[in-house]
Amino acid sequence: MRLRALLPAVTLLLPLSQFLTAAPALALPSDENVAIEARGLVDLDNFGPLPPISNLVESEIAEPFNRSVVSVQDEQTGLFSYFASADIGNLALKVAGSLTNDAGNAVGSGELAILRAVAEARDILVLSSTLTDPYPVTLELVIDGTLSTPSGSSASANALIELNESGKLGVFDSGRYTNGVVNDTLSVTRMVSGPEVTLELETVLSYSVFRLGAGATASGDLSNTAHVRLILPEDVSIVSSSSGTFGVPIAPIPEPSSMMLSAAGLLLLAGVARKKMRR
Repeated sequence: MRLRALLPAVTLLLPLSQFLTAAPALALPSDENVAIEARGLVDLDNFGPLPPISNLVESEIAEPFNRSVVSVQDEQTGLFSYFASADIGNLALKVAGSLTNDAGNAVGSGELAILRAVAEARDILVLSSTLTDPYPVTLELVIDGTLSTPSGSSASANALIELNESGKLGVFDSGRYTNGVVNDTLSVTRMVSGPEVTLELETVLSYSVFRLGAGATASGDLSNTAHVRLILPEDVSIVSSSSGTFGVPIAPIPEPSSMMLSAAGLLLLAGVARKKMRR
């Protein structure tokens, strides 16, 4: 499906100021403090009579998590592609996307997204320490990638990190990137004290296209890194995480088809062994 066949669509998803809030169908409950989520959307009809071209979401909410990574991916040749991954086991967020407009006029208002890929990871950690003085806890998100936004178009990558101590106001840092090489580190530090401290953390990375000129292609690739770092003093350790997977990758469960192939392979080996024994 080519873009001109979908016109006269104009604008779509969310205001830039609300890039952390997805469409209602994609959003997690607002009171959820522990989750990983990856989502992607291409919608050229502003939630009008036509459904989105693509609308995918994968999330892990139940505690402890059954998997440490979720991802979504979709594409239509010559029109769009996107990828998003939230990996709390390896502490990495990844997003990428591309959208092509082969029509004779621009699409999108510049305010609402016509393509979006988002990765988000949240967790609650309990720290233990023998330190008597307040000590610093630093949360960082290292972002590395490239963006290509042609003239007459509007697209951006957005990143946010937030670190909260239970019952207190949080500290956050954010970044917005529009074109060229992205090489940035978001960082927040909170001073805490006591033998046991509970911290809530949130990390978000997204790529969105808001307006695309005639005959143009916008693309963004932040799938190289975007590593989450939690920096603690030597005498401080993580006792537990609500997800049960913070920094602890969970091996993926084999798909049923893979399990069937494995079983077939074992039966084949058993048959060969029996033939050899008969000889």
